[in-house]
Amino acid sequence: MGSSIRHHLKTIIPVLLVITIIITSASVGLFSILKDKESIQTDNSVSSTPDLQPIAPEPVEKKPIKEFKSLSVSPLIDFYLEGQTEADAREQIEKIVETAVEDGFNTLEITINYKDTVIFSTENFTSLEGNLFVYFSIAAKRKGLNVIASVDLSALAKKHIAEESDIENISKMLSHSSLGEYCDTVIFKNCFITTEQIPESEYLSLPGDATSYDDYLNKRLISALNDYYFSVAKSKAEMAVGIEINESSLPENAVFNPKLLFENNVADFAMLYNPYSTENKDKSFTTYYETVRNELGLEYSELHCKLAYDKIGSKETGWKQTD
Repeated sequence: MGSSIRHHLKTIIPVLLVITIIITSASVGLFSILKDKESIQTDNSVSSTPDLQPIAPEPVEKKPIKEFKSLSVSPLIDFYLEGQTEADAREQIEKIVETAVEDGFNTLEITINYKDTVIFSTENFTSLEGNLFVYFSIAAKRKGLNVIASVDLSALAKKHIAEESDIENISKMLSHSSLGEYCDTVIFKNCFITTEQIPESEYLSLPGDATSYDDYLNKRLISALNDYYFSVAKSKAEMAVGIEINESSLPENAVFNPKLLFENNVADFAMLYNPYSTENKDKSFTTYYETVRNELGLEYSELHCKLAYDKIGSKETGWKQTD
């Protein structure tokens, strides 16, 4: 399916469209997503040695997208290319939406920021390229499509996603009422920190901290993601939040423990970048999915798969045009 879609898109839009496919049980398919989040917190402070466990407020019922087959697009890659005007981008957005509908997708995953370009306008981000996200969302919903806002946390942060000044700015953006108005679900990408961003010397300078360096880094990350999760809830309390897992994109010194993140309730579901085809002998698409799902202790409805779009149409086994 992936190769035929890729060929069709090339004839309509000369840009890369990333295909996200949801799998059910141990096979490829579609399934319902997300469990109800047990708690929503309206005010969460961040300290240098944060507590792993968030405060448990009154429960709020989540209203996730029940079933989706989505197409993922990013500014500067798929639309609003270098040298294009905002008017050019809007015309391209309309074509992307039409193509998504024609090819049977029911959801668009729109990355709202890429490097220094942010297409979601809020008062605390000034170097913006208009508000193309809102335009994209309106165009998609006009055609009956669901909208997922994909947020690259590392690209939004000046230092790192667990820095207090960055937490404040990113949280303001995520809690903006427009986010809840124009999207159905939020996914966090690149939600990690590195030992270079928070060196061991910073940890050693803290008085009386009995935890290890690794524990300290994980606490900083969990505290930041907890803040971002509840910031989204301020925008729309029932909106589900996911994290993307892409092992191939992690720096060597990255701190990112998905199991620990889910144990501390900073997300409702995960999107797994799956680099394997169903024909891989050593590790197939389904065995990799099952391995990760079991490691994280997630239900089938809580772990979704994104096809390795960069391999579609390549010479690798299972990814050729005829596969």
